[in-house]
Amino acid sequence: MNRGGLTFDGCEMAKSQTVGLSYGALRKECLDALKQWPGCETIGAIQIIRLKTAGSFAVRVTLYGQADRKIADRAVIFVQREKRRLFHLNEC
Repeated sequence: MNRGGLTFDGCEMAKSQTVGLSYGALRKECLDALKQWPGCETIGAIQIIRLKTAGSFAVRVTLYGQADRKIADRAVIFVQREKRRLFHLNEC
């Protein structure tokens, strides 16, 4: 029985639903999550980049502040992966 989910080796996985957010709300959500990381409290600004696939996005730090770039970039990768599982970017 196919319910619209993903199938791997005959096992069906449930298709996850994401919540649509506006650009501003998604940016705030990502920045707040990023500032929770140790050493990333001083990050001042991020950029949300709309990708070609509908609803998909990328996150990039534009103002690091006193944060170490290596730690901040690692945190951005994690936050981006986590937020992509939960949210999608609404069309304008």
